[in-house]
Parts: sequence; structure tokens; C-alpha cells
Amino acid sequence: MVPRNDWRVETLRLTAFPAAGAALATPERWWAHLFGVPHEKSTEDVKRGITQLLGNVGDSFMVMTRNPVSFELRQLDSDPTEPPREADALSSFSVTVPTFQRSSTQWLELEDCPPLRRVAFGAILLQPVPSHESGYETLDGYLPTVMVDPKSSDFLYQINRRRSSKVIDNLWVNRLSKWSTQQVESLTVTSDGTVVRGMGASACRLELDINSVPSAESLPADLLPRLFEELVMLAGEIALDGDVA
Repeated sequence: MVPRNDWRVETLRLTAFPAAGAALATPERWWAHLFGVPHEKSTEDVKRGITQLLGNVGDSFMVMTRNPVSFELRQLDSDPTEPPREADALSSFSVTVPTFQRSSTQWLELEDCPPLRRVAFGAILLQPVPSHESGYETLDGYLPTVMVDPKSSDFLYQINRRRSSKVIDNLWVNRLSKWSTQQVESLTVTSDGTVVRGMGASACRLELDINSVPSAESLPADLLPRLFEELVMLAGEIALDGDVA
């Protein structure tokens, strides 16, 4: 079996849902506050009210999106226009998540951060494995209530286990996790131009969406950094211990 907890980061995400009628600053202003370097690309869909900024920040590729109902900050392993890297080439979750958490917390602490009614932390994590069978054996170790047969295929397990927040009274937190494996298809072009398809690297895949349930009132602004820290901690618990109640 592959050693547990060798999760690598494909994507990390902060999603925040402003209260109705909240005034929103421009994404350019937020980008400058958080990163101190210019963004490299921007797109705007005026009809749908979506603005997106993209650019390299340090060793990561950041994407900031504002639309009429939410704000999103994503950290990717590389420019999304480039071919995806294999799992074993990605940075580890334990090393990457503190930097992303600091950027997210800085946004939550900005004076022009709008009142929020909901906050979410999301992640797509990959764990490299040598084969399909070993991937299923690894998933079996993370899922105590499910029997994952290494000889089966097309396995997908999704569950939401709610918990009460320890930061904000009377607030529930959704702990949504989705477990599967993926195999990258390799393509080889021979000298005569024939394309030969083969099976490439395998990996376990864990998608996490840890989010507070929608609140009728704005969440306490002074507790938002601690709430996001709690969401990240709950995600880390699932990555470490698997599907725990």
C-alpha cells in the first residue's frame, strides 16, 4: 500500500458569499493588497458581471474571480492553459496550504472586505500511486465504512458530514468529500504519425468542500479569519484521517 497522507495540491480555493446589497471593491484593488505584484491577465464578462484576474505569485498561479453572488480566490499548481502536471510533481498539501491560508486571511481582514453570509474552503488533492489496484487499496484505508475492492472499477464515493462550528455559535459546517482515482492517458506519436494511446500515471483523488451553511445574518467580521482557519483544519483532518464522523 502507498504511504498515507502524501497528498499533493492541484487546487486550493476560498469562496466567500457577500451579504445582499454589500458594496464590493474592484478585484484589482484586492489583488494589489494581497500580492503586491501586478496581475498578468484579466477577463471581463460584462453581461454576466464576472471579472477575473490571473497571474503568477511566487511559485503558484493565482486566480481571483468576482461575480454578482460570490468572490473566489484559487491557487493552482500551474498556469491552467498549460498541460497538467502529474501528481508526484505537485507540491504537498502540508507545505502549500499555510501560504494560501495567509492570503485568504489577509483578504478577510481587509477594511473593504464586504459583510459575508457564507465562507468555504475547497481543495482538489492528488496522491500518486503505482497502479489502479494500489489506488483502491489506499482509498480503502481512508474509508472505514466502505469496502473498496481493488479488482473493481469506476469507484466514486461522496459524503457530507456536518459539524457544529467551534468558532461561531449556532453555525453548522458542511464537510463534503469526494473520493476517487484517476489515471492520466499518455499519447505517443510514432515516426509515421500514428498516435498510440497508453495508460499513464495513477493517483487517488480527493475533492474537498468545507463550507459554512448560509446565514440569514452577516457572519461576525472579527471571527471570519478564525472561521476560515477552522475550515482549513477540518479539511486537513479529512486528508489525514479519511472519512471520519
